[in-house]
Amino acid sequence: MGQFMCVGVCRKITIYKEDLKHGASLDRADEALKKEVNLSLYDKIEDDESVSWIIKKELIEDGLVDFIKAQLEIFEPEEDFSYLYDAIRKAKTYDKIVEMVESKYDEHLQKSNYTDKWIDLGGFDSTKVCFDLIVFLVAGKIFMECYSRIFNYFEKMIGLQKDKFPLAETVKVMIEG
Repeated sequence: MGQFMCVGVCRKITIYKEDLKHGASLDRADEALKKEVNLSLYDKIEDDESVSWIIKKELIEDGLVDFIKAQLEIFEPEEDFSYLYDAIRKAKTYDKIVEMVESKYDEHLQKSNYTDKWIDLGGFDSTKVCFDLIVFLVAGKIFMECYSRIFNYFEKMIGLQKDKFPLAETVKVMIEG
């Protein structure tokens, strides 16, 4: 099986307490994670084994369709994804949307877990962080080499910084070698 690049909305972030080494605290992990993720968009839940941050349900219920639509219009402007937006709107609630995602409803709406991310806690300490994603873009190696859509997407996303950096509109993305 091949490897795929996945881009998605982080639905849940988890740190397992057993992964904290050398007396590192959850407070330090929390502070380090805040440098990478806006935790105000999440609700924090802690139990005996882990601490998790789950995205606020209203962000998914009220914002997922518009966000995915904006991304897919950049990624594949010629494609019609109205069936996908309609399905998400029909699901309506956070729990039903997550159910759709977990069933791998579509290439542009599926679940993925990123479980190999380490964050630096300062000193010699680090801890593993697990991310549960609602994936809306998937690209395999062959896809990236044979089609320019993913590269165009990166170029357009970088180009959004043109007001601050005029060179952003000159960027090209490619594979070399």
